[in-house]
Amino acid sequence: MGPQWKYSITIKDEERVEHAAQFEDDEWVQLQLYEEYAAELKSTRFVSENGPQRLNLSYSQESGFAHDIEMPDKEKVISLMHRLRPFILNDEKTNFSRICNIITKCVSDDKIRSIIKSQKIIFTGKQLQSLFKIESNSIVINSDETLNMWLYAFEYHRDMEKREQLLTLTSVLPLDVLRAFMIMMLSDKTRAIINVNAIIRLILGKEKRFRILF
Repeated sequence: MGPQWKYSITIKDEERVEHAAQFEDDEWVQLQLYEEYAAELKSTRFVSENGPQRLNLSYSQESGFAHDIEMPDKEKVISLMHRLRPFILNDEKTNFSRICNIITKCVSDDKIRSIIKSQKIIFTGKQLQSLFKIESNSIVINSDETLNMWLYAFEYHRDMEKREQLLTLTSVLPLDVLRAFMIMMLSDKTRAIINVNAIIRLILGKEKRFRILF
């Protein structure tokens, strides 16, 4: 039996409710690692400077897509992607989904579980898709699947097969627009990671309250 987290929740004028959550030793270590890596992620210039990020698209039958892009500089994005690896790659102990599942398994409180669920929706790009969806050649561009394909084709690896698949999309969207969409999704992932880390810091006893970034 590993560490136990005892906590209480008070929202506005509601009655204070006492809870307890039990974690296995290896799960506790995973939470500690997540908190460490999230601090490194938060210290990147992409996050700390909250740099420019704008993508305006317009379309007409005569001229096709027109776009206006302002994105953080390349070095900021490269640093961000490096710090995101422990949360994105499936075989990492601190993979975002794996950590969220640990929390929802061990914490019975519905409010905490609801927050975790909402952050998973942001992390997977489904919140962005609820606002708009861009599809080309049966591929949803603003999707987690396309983001992972882009990371393996151009960033984390140089998978030529995935690169060829993505390049078929450039007949509809220029490569710099595709990259802008991917950076928007990485930004959403970053926000979800930091929000879940706020709960983890509460669990680890490093904070007494937490705030969610919207």
